[in-house]
Amino acid sequence: MPNGGKAGDWNCPGCGELVFSWRDSCRMCNQPRDGKGARFQPYGMLGGKGKGCGKGKGKVSDKMQFDKAKTVWVGSLPDGATNDELLELGQAAGSCKQALVVKQGTGMIEYSSPEETAQAVHVLNGATFKDAMIQADLWQK
Repeated sequence: MPNGGKAGDWNCPGCGELVFSWRDSCRMCNQPRDGKGARFQPYGMLGGKGKGCGKGKGKVSDKMQFDKAKTVWVGSLPDGATNDELLELGQAAGSCKQALVVKQGTGMIEYSSPEETAQAVHVLNGATFKDAMIQADLWQK
């Protein structure tokens, strides 16, 4: 049992924060309980800071989650690029799991392993996608 906690509470392997037993990930750094690597939601977390979470409290999120260590940032995407087109581009560079156009001109692609991610950066950086030269780099945030 961690200092100051109750039975079942745990200390985050990433930041050391005391986390309640009912949480699956750290509230400070979003590190999963098992410590296998941080996952994040590109459009924010469920709930938020404040007194209540509003309607739908307790529902499972339908938002995509990406593993930072396995994600490639893609920039200079042409207008009108879709998630499916980005996924197809990602599969041409390796074993792509999922892709998301985040906002106009940028997106992210997740691969099966960090090694495959590094290889995909080399393949995708400077590649042509729908008549536009795209940029690719490891996800850093």
